[in-house]
Amino acid sequence: MKINTDKIIECIDSAIKTAKKRSLEAEAEAASTTINLLERLYGTESQKCKYFIKSRDDILKENKSGGAKASKSTMNTIGVLRSIKSDMINGLLDQPKSTAKTPISFSIKQIEDANQQFDDTCNELMNSDFSVFNTRLNKLIYLIENNPVICHIINNALSASDESSNLQKWYDKFCKSVVGVLGSGNFVLPPEPDQELVLLFKMLKASNDGKISEGKDFGVVLLGTNAFGKTKFDEMVDAFNESITAPFEKHVCRRLERMSKKTNTYNLDVGDKLSKTTITTYNIGENIAQQNVADSTFGDNNTIAKQESKKSDETLWHQVITWTQNNPVLVGIGILIVLLGLAATVKTNWKKVFPPQNKQAGQLNHITPDNFEKPIKN
Repeated sequence: MKINTDKIIECIDSAIKTAKKRSLEAEAEAASTTINLLERLYGTESQKCKYFIKSRDDILKENKSGGAKASKSTMNTIGVLRSIKSDMINGLLDQPKSTAKTPISFSIKQIEDANQQFDDTCNELMNSDFSVFNTRLNKLIYLIENNPVICHIINNALSASDESSNLQKWYDKFCKSVVGVLGSGNFVLPPEPDQELVLLFKMLKASNDGKISEGKDFGVVLLGTNAFGKTKFDEMVDAFNESITAPFEKHVCRRLERMSKKTNTYNLDVGDKLSKTTITTYNIGENIAQQNVADSTFGDNNTIAKQESKKSDETLWHQVITWTQNNPVLVGIGILIVLLGLAATVKTNWKKVFPPQNKQAGQLNHITPDNFEKPIKN
């Protein structure tokens, strides 16, 4: 996905113009645009992005007047914007430098393990009370940033993020909607799935950090009171999880499920023989490209199909055994009915094959090929 150089440069020029107004509010708006550009073009974990955020926070922490802070922070922001523009003009950013742009391969086991870990960690957070909420939220953020599969999904979404998922701007708009009444804040998420995923992730991360930036606190208490209208801490946690954690989990799990399904489908439909272990490569937008790696032989499609059939049969027998154990009375009645039917059948056929003795002759009738299938008359 080639970036639009002209559009980015236009955005940079607009941000520089805003920053030159030299007020804290104007600088904050320009800084928000700068952070969004750095995340998109260089990656959220890039040194350039981290350095700008830290340097700006350090300036705002200084014991200076508002005007002095605004002036120094403005020069810092303009300098970074001009640096980005220079990289664009010199062709150093033909493609965004997010790690999501580098083809990454995952095995089915990696995807399944990531899905299980993510599901367990989210369930822990969803069942938290206020006393353990921060600990479990920190655990979720750690998993997202350190599990390669989950991190890849988030980076994919971040690489395509736009202004609708800019947390700084969302926060400013939200604060303006608060009118001093519990729950008066306008909590609105972007309609586009990738943008919603990005904004939800940024909310979780900012809540874990306790702030968006210097002077902009963020977390479960702020949202619990101003957005969700709650006064009890545990209720704030429940509302936060329902509005942020749950939809975030849903977005990620859907992407994990698609990755797993497409990998399984590919493994079953690759011709007569698989000469190499098959795994899947994922690029931005969940577009799929296939790669073959390693040097092991799987055999032909029939072998794979038999393995799948065997697995299905084992599952069916497990279900039958479980049902039998849970319904002993019904099983007993079923066995009794079968036995009664069998007894009746044996009795009927016994009379046909071995008829009673001939009372007149005092002898048994003889069975011959001619009368075997016919009723025997005495």
